Amino acid sequence: MLLAFLLALPVQAEATPPRQPPREEDVVTIVQAILPHAIGAFAAKCQTLLPPDAYLRRDGERLAGRMQPLADIAWPRASPLLARLAAARFTPGASDADKKTQLFASFDQKVVRDMSAPDCEAVSGLLEPLDPLPPQNLTLLLSRLVETFFFGTRGATLSSPMH
Repeated sequence: MLLAFLLALPVQAEATPPRQPPREEDVVTIVQAILPHAIGAFAAKCQTLLPPDAYLRRDGERLAGRMQPLADIAWPRASPLLARLAAARFTPGASDADKKTQLFASFDQKVVRDMSAPDCEAVSGLLEPLDPLPPQNLTLLLSRLVETFFFGTRGATLSSPMH
């Protein structure tokens, strides 16, 4: 689902040269910055679509809260990266708070709104075994998945050690 959102970000005008793949540390920063919102939004959407004992219903908000301090640290670095990826999405001169609001509203509209029960089950099933990981490790693992899906085998050769 996070992948779907990143893929849905609009590209810059055709007159600009093709973008280089983001650096590994940039992908990690972006995932760190948006993951708590994504988890919280998934948990809220899936409350009525999952059984009461499903991980996302039970512990999604708790996991999002545990990830928030890392997101707060990552946001100042992620904001300009996201602005480059979603140039048409942000109003010129928008504050960081406005950019964050716009980004999360776009995420909710493009990804969360149309989630189905199988989507919720998939997200819940993915997050449950990752829950025990420290936030840095969890975001690094999900970042590697993002890179693998975006850039093929590049994700298999990433060099950053897990903390």
